[in-house]
Amino acid sequence: MAQLPSEEAQERLLRDLGELIAARGSAAFLTAPIVEPDRRFLPDAWNGDLASTQVLLRRLMLYAGLDLAADLHVGEPPVIDGKHVLAWFAGIERGRCKFGLDIEQLGDAQILIAALCHEIGHAFRARHGLVKADRNREEDLTDLTTIYLGFGIFTVNSSDRFEQTYSRRGTVEETRMRLTQAGYLSPQDMSFLLAAQLVARGLSSSRCKAVARRLETNQAEYVPRAVRHLTARRPELLATLGLPPDAAGLDKPNLEIFTRPLAGSEKKIAITSEEALPTDRKLGPVDGHRVFAVREPRGPAIFAAMIVAFAAFWSVYVIGMVGVGAIFSLLMAAVCVAIPGYLLTRQRTYRCSDTGCTTRIPPGAETCPGCGCPIGGWIKSKREIYQDED
Repeated sequence: MAQLPSEEAQERLLRDLGELIAARGSAAFLTAPIVEPDRRFLPDAWNGDLASTQVLLRRLMLYAGLDLAADLHVGEPPVIDGKHVLAWFAGIERGRCKFGLDIEQLGDAQILIAALCHEIGHAFRARHGLVKADRNREEDLTDLTTIYLGFGIFTVNSSDRFEQTYSRRGTVEETRMRLTQAGYLSPQDMSFLLAAQLVARGLSSSRCKAVARRLETNQAEYVPRAVRHLTARRPELLATLGLPPDAAGLDKPNLEIFTRPLAGSEKKIAITSEEALPTDRKLGPVDGHRVFAVREPRGPAIFAAMIVAFAAFWSVYVIGMVGVGAIFSLLMAAVCVAIPGYLLTRQRTYRCSDTGCTTRIPPGAETCPGCGCPIGGWIKSKREIYQDED
């Protein structure tokens, strides 16, 4: 499977991204937070209800620079081109954005956020007169706009998402795996655009890897590959995007202006529902969805053990050279053995496989303490989840 878009597709994507930057400026693309699925970026409690959705939409609109009132209708989705849509945008009337959302999306926060990010991308383009007449073209450009606005982690993940559900009938447990794809651009295209943003910002390798760790398994391979490809061509990338040669972003943008309490401003979002759901309805984890406890790699521990052992060995050597004494030599030799031994033999740790959770899971747990989903197994790598994907 190709990890990079074709050369022709790369040129098209960067040309479109450059046109958006020329139209709306480079500030958001280079310095706006790349929103991550945790409380540092989205501090509001998520209860799977309409009140939480109201707060979430308001928060995401502020990240996109849309300090507008909005109406969100939650109900049965319309059918467009023979397909039910997850969410929709119906224009801006008298300063109010008109959104709609499939009621089923309230049960999965990750899909919900990605769907809202895409529709906010539509609203951003409508607000600034960027909408194209060709609907398919506009949908592609809206996906691209979500990257520009800092929503890339969510929309890149939703472009190719693996789900596993299970059900029990008596003593028989049935497991089902499925691959869902949302959005209009391919996972490779979306991953390439996110990589272009990371490289244009000049972010460190460790920061790029931290972003990749937030992605689904396939995209977690596509993005680093695209980062390496574009890093070798960074001057050309900046020129294509219309950015100066010294362009740079912020490694740690100021989140305070985006995460401060809404102080009642969430009331600017009016929510209606055909089903008249009470605002305190809590759906909890998705029915049938389970996660896996993924073992954390020992690579960092092994590296740390090698550093400690080398430092301790060098200390023993120096002590021997200056003739301090046998006691100190024995002490440092013990350190050479004890610390690396501890690092390499300590109990293995596990984390939740859900990219929106990644909470550390204690030994023997049956549910994830972060997302509350049942644990389907204890595995060495996420690749074990995807071994039957093809």
